[in-house]
This record gives sequence, structure tokens and C-alpha cells, in this order.
Amino acid sequence: MDLFISKITFTPDATGLDVESFGTPRRLAKAIKIDLTIDSPGDPLYADNSIAEMDTSFSGGTISINASDLKDSDAAELAGQVLDDNDVIIGGNNDAANYYALGFRANKPSGKFRYIWLYKTSFQLINDSFQTKTKTTAYSTPTLQGSFMTLNKNGYWKADKTMLPSEATAQTWFNEVYEPEITPSAP
Repeated sequence: MDLFISKITFTPDATGLDVESFGTPRRLAKAIKIDLTIDSPGDPLYADNSIAEMDTSFSGGTISINASDLKDSDAAELAGQVLDDNDVIIGGNNDAANYYALGFRANKPSGKFRYIWLYKTSFQLINDSFQTKTKTTAYSTPTLQGSFMTLNKNGYWKADKTMLPSEATAQTWFNEVYEPEITPSAP
């Protein structure tokens, strides 16, 4: 699934709004499963005793990633924790998760993949499950839980394209966070 992250830094613009910029993407872990849930108000407007309109705007989302393994340095960074001098993850009451763009791809039929960047994601503390050794191998894999939201600078929350890995955009998808190229329409 080619799971990548790109750390976000914030710089105030002339109005004081914290504008996001993306760092260089780097591989995070091997993903087993990714679940996205989109939050939408779904608030109806009633007129003449029936629904006349429905608010289906994007209001955020949650993500759950089951990964094969996660390096201690990545686990600490995602949760806003630190590694001490002995590379031991130290969690405390001042943990503050960072923001990342999250990129991945998912298999589609006919050799195509769905390439996705979630522009602004924040992860919670990592959930683990452990089990005693038995006759069969019981794998213990971390699950990352997070939320994704819109960018301050333009209101976008994702880039999503289905394509063959041989296409030019697919070839460079994880080199940098894809930013939209939108030509304004004529008035």
C-alpha cells in the first residue's frame, strides 16, 4: 500500500492565518489495512413537509491504519512523544501530536491503483494488542488512529486519482505531496 507521511510546518500569512507547507515525504510502514470514515453533517432542510435540501459538506474524517510494524522513532514522532538517550519511547502529559500529510495507494482492478494524499492528518496514541505465545504464530501489529481535516490555506482535504503505476503522475506521487493545479474558469 506504500504508506508515506510528510510533516507539516505552519507559517503565519499576512492575516495571521497559519498556512501549511509540506516536508519531503518518507515511507512510514507497511500497511495491512486502511479504513477511512468521512464525517458529513447530513442536516436536512425541510420545506413543504419534505426534505428540500441536504447538507452533505465535508466536516472531517477519521482514519485507522493497521500496519505490519512501526519503528520506535516513527511511533514516538506520530504521537508527539520523545525518544530518550537510549531510544526508549517516553510518553507524558505534554505529548502533542504533529500534523502530517498521509499518502498511500490501494489496489484496483485491471492493474490500476487508487493514489491518495490526505492533506492534514493528526494521529492519536498508538493502540497495541498483545497475546501470549501459543502453538501458532499470533502476530501483534500496531493500529494507528487519527483524524483528517481541511488545510487552512485552501480548504482542501484530499487528492485522489485512480491510475496505472506506469502513468507519469503515479511515478512521482510519493516524491512530494500532490498539490492541485486548478485553472480558474473565465467569468
